[in-house]
Amino acid sequence: MFRTKFLCLLTILIVKSALCSETIPTYHWVYDYVDQLHVSGYLRDFYISTKPYTRDQIAAELVRLDSLIVQGEVVISKNDLVLVEKLIDEFRTEMYEIRSHDEQPGVKFGVWNDSQQSFGGGDESFDYYLKSIASLSVARNLTFYNSIKLDSRLEDNPDYVGRTWRNMTAFTEQAYARYRYKNFDFVLGRDFLKWGTGKTGNLLISDHSRPMDLAGFSVSLKFLKFSYFTARLDHWKTKKLGEASEYDAYMKRYLTTHRLDLKFSQKLFIGFTETLLYANTGEGLELQYLNPFVYYHGELLNKGGSDGNGFISVDVDYFPAVNWEIFGELMIDDIQIERTEPGDLEPTEYGLILGFQRSKVFGSLLGVEYVRVSNWTYNSGREWERFLHRNEPIGYSMGNDFDRWTLFLKSWVSENIYLNYGMEYRRTGEGRITDEWTSPWLERTLEQGYSEKFPTGVVEKTFRPWVNVRYHKAHNWWVEASLSYQSVQNYDHQKNKEESDFMFSLNFWVNLSTMISIPED
Repeated sequence: MFRTKFLCLLTILIVKSALCSETIPTYHWVYDYVDQLHVSGYLRDFYISTKPYTRDQIAAELVRLDSLIVQGEVVISKNDLVLVEKLIDEFRTEMYEIRSHDEQPGVKFGVWNDSQQSFGGGDESFDYYLKSIASLSVARNLTFYNSIKLDSRLEDNPDYVGRTWRNMTAFTEQAYARYRYKNFDFVLGRDFLKWGTGKTGNLLISDHSRPMDLAGFSVSLKFLKFSYFTARLDHWKTKKLGEASEYDAYMKRYLTTHRLDLKFSQKLFIGFTETLLYANTGEGLELQYLNPFVYYHGELLNKGGSDGNGFISVDVDYFPAVNWEIFGELMIDDIQIERTEPGDLEPTEYGLILGFQRSKVFGSLLGVEYVRVSNWTYNSGREWERFLHRNEPIGYSMGNDFDRWTLFLKSWVSENIYLNYGMEYRRTGEGRITDEWTSPWLERTLEQGYSEKFPTGVVEKTFRPWVNVRYHKAHNWWVEASLSYQSVQNYDHQKNKEESDFMFSLNFWVNLSTMISIPED
């Protein structure tokens, strides 16, 4: 009896809650399922290459799709219907608010847990993270959000910046205020950013490094979206500029970025992005770089502000037919046009992603992706301008001087069992973002020229097949077993050294959170 009353009360609390515009962390399972539905021709009314998505954004798309399915205007396959039903379970509260137009202030609280038991390579480990959730939604327009993450995996990361207390590490992962009014969206605080079309990562703005502290906005129209943010990165410790001093100084580092998305019906999405990483010792944010509409490279050429490391990129997502997707990204760090002095022999620093996805292949989604990032990319002669945040790449997770082929196949073998299997082959050179900028091309003449093999040095070659089996019964929990094998030639860039091992892991994820409405007077 008590259990029945409790469930009824919980249902009322969940149904009578606020429409929430909080962002969905980019590692959430929602993104994988939405991406598969994109290939099948659904949920394309918003700009799909600028993430994170918000909960009300996905809910609105699901409301439209659900109505079309109920009215018989859309016939959906069995596998796609499984994805839609999982998403509807996740966003049921927000869908109710949209349909009823009964938006109320609400408070959300809860906790996420992700635990993993791993075996392989002669080691056994148990890793976990716990994430607290606290959110206040004031109608649909304004959301305040905070999440703190306790993560045992950071302790073993040699690039981790932070303290460890009794084998535990924790940090505030998200903390922001978001205001939305019609087509305008403003955010202030710490949140995820992930821009681009790549599946295994993105070249310019990825979610690999920790979420940045930023201020930004976007304006969305039917065929055009403009996005902008400026962020403060971690300080860089260095010697005082222009002084032969033993004392250290801190360079204050900033990242400013703007992006233009174009949408041509629901078949073609093109995004253009420019970003600038600059630093100074005490001036702080520079007004000329705060201007969302200025051309940053032009400001650099005209000495409009501090020197910086600029990047541009273009990404394309094309759906030529139902069940087909072709995607790509091209990022330019530096390119030499002239050939008048040895400095012009500097190799082009760039990144490239090309791939496609095809659904309904024996009931599965087939994908192939190629990623290539040249040596010296993301690096700089001024070390504080390296494209890093808290020692992690802001762009693609593997940094530079590598290429990578990935083949994957995803399918639902039953209503609740999800298979993800595939393989990757990658070549990794000896170049690193953190390498000293040596400029070897300056030692050559224009007649001699300069070139580097790719990848550079002793190339580490890795082959890794894998299979993941996920039991996803309910939207707020799943269990996954993973098995992979890794074979490495020239391990750790040592000629003819080989390493191989199997890895097995068992992962459990649960989200215990709910929203409660705040009665209005």
